[in-house]
Amino acid sequence: MTSKVKITPLPPIEILEARYKLVDSREGILTKAYKVSPKSRRVTYEGSLVGSVTNNKGRRQAQVEWEDDTGRHMVRVQTSRIVYRMAYGPFDEALYVDHIDGDPSHNHPSNLRTCTAKQNMQNAKRRDTKADGLPKGISAYGTQFAVDINIGDGDRGVVLFENIRAATRYADQIRKRFHGEFARNG
Repeated sequence: MTSKVKITPLPPIEILEARYKLVDSREGILTKAYKVSPKSRRVTYEGSLVGSVTNNKGRRQAQVEWEDDTGRHMVRVQTSRIVYRMAYGPFDEALYVDHIDGDPSHNHPSNLRTCTAKQNMQNAKRRDTKADGLPKGISAYGTQFAVDINIGDGDRGVVLFENIRAATRYADQIRKRFHGEFARNG
């Protein structure tokens, strides 16, 4: 049984353009002054950052509310998706918006690209919290170093090395070969 991922659709571009403006800064986007809805007393102020930080990884999400002929709508969406949509136009919303440099707080359009879930994971920074200081995909195995990298379709192979330099060089080569432009070694 396969599970489907629920996709939160982006608000209409007219709503985004009325509320936000692209800027040439790291954030990539700032708010314009607007009322949340014609009946609302809530107002946003010109130049503030869009959204709030939602976790310790630095991702920002915005809650966007609007009214149209079909009723009142409200969605929470990552600001990187808003920036990408405003900068590049419509895209397949089933795709991820990837931060090329791996920093989720860097939402400038030049740092964003769409990708599949698999490509997004290949470009992810090391997610574990081990204090061993070893590079992504490398772990200590006795007196040796084990390289374990997903090379696609669930295929993995653990290769042992006597020193960390050889293990790191091998890991870099494998990622570059199998992950291409989405390879991240750190």
